[in-house]
Amino acid sequence: MLPTKTVLITGGRGFIGVNLTSLLLSKSCDLHVLDNLKRSSPTGWQPSLADFKQVDIINNGEI
Repeated sequence: MLPTKTVLITGGRGFIGVNLTSLLLSKSCDLHVLDNLKRSSPTGWQPSLADFKQVDIINNGEI
């Protein structure tokens, strides 16, 4: 068995981020997702399976 991978996804609620999140969850990765929710997509989002924080990465103090 492979060790669990920890992954940080920025923009995790956008189109690419949602699809990447789904793929990595299927591979049993430990996910941490950041998004400012300015342009987000609820489709395919599984919040209970990943650690989500609403932050804007431009503001370093929020991370």
